[in-house]
Amino acid sequence: MRLRYAPLTVLAVVITLAGCSSSPKDMTVNGTVTVADNPVAGVDPPVQTGSQVTITDPSGKVIGFTALNGNAPQGPVFTLTYGFTVKVPEGESSYGITVSGLDGTERYTQAQMQQGPALCSGDTC
Repeated sequence: MRLRYAPLTVLAVVITLAGCSSSPKDMTVNGTVTVADNPVAGVDPPVQTGSQVTITDPSGKVIGFTALNGNAPQGPVFTLTYGFTVKVPEGESSYGITVSGLDGTERYTQAQMQQGPALCSGDTC
């Protein structure tokens, strides 16, 4: 009779422990992406409002994603600056940011993410 209740006891312990585990605190990241834009010279921006921004942890696992928006102060002539806002977990040793339309992944520390990462492309860097 006692063995019949053992699985229920184990299940109750697992559920209790799962409820006690804490997930990392999230931080809100406000970043920018600056790209060249000179239609007269035939240079079109490689990104646009709505281009996907993907955030990864050091192993490459996606931990957040969002889209570029037009909510950023503009820079010099013949450039466009887009903004993005995303929530990601704190505590990673580094964060990778990939923007659809741009090559590669840029890595940032937690402090840089909190200050607001500023990505750029080509001559705008």
